[in-house]
Amino acid sequence: MAKRNNIAINEKEKILWVGHPKFGILFRKGELVYFIFGLWNLFIGVFILKLLFSSVFLPINLPAYFISLIPIYFGLYYILLRFIFDTLERTKTKYYVTSNRVLIKSKFISRKVKTICFDEISYIRCQETIDKSGDVIFYIKNSNYIVESFNRSAFWPFHTRLNVFEGINNVRQVHDILISALAENQSFIIPKNRRR
Repeated sequence: MAKRNNIAINEKEKILWVGHPKFGILFRKGELVYFIFGLWNLFIGVFILKLLFSSVFLPINLPAYFISLIPIYFGLYYILLRFIFDTLERTKTKYYVTSNRVLIKSKFISRKVKTICFDEISYIRCQETIDKSGDVIFYIKNSNYIVESFNRSAFWPFHTRLNVFEGINNVRQVHDILISALAENQSFIIPKNRRR
């Protein structure tokens, strides 16, 4: 095993493409729902704190005050912290396409490497925006679609979007590289492309 571009690859394996997601704050579909959910949690938390600090509820013990901070945390997370975590995660993420597999490498909080061999992929989907950037989503054989959708969502802190090259430049070119590599490996693939 040799090491090139900070990944271990076989001698016969070639690196076909290296990239990274877009940097900066990224707004996705459904962000408004998360924002409203965050505002609701923040309102409930502040309301509970106000009740606890009123003269009627002063005898309540200290743990009750900390419990009231839970909805405030979720409110702040969905309104602000989620974007900070997501931005930091994308600055520490790299994508690789080799002649045999796909790798998603992240060094945010902990070092994680997701490897998807070509024979695991049932099909891929390319989602392209007007500026030629977009996502390449990998659908894995015998995997749970609901679990994959949850992993690609931003519902929970420190989430990791599995099985997707997110917000990459020249997404159509990367998609074509993947199609060619999969064809050479005789991997079954049903490409589904749509413009978002």
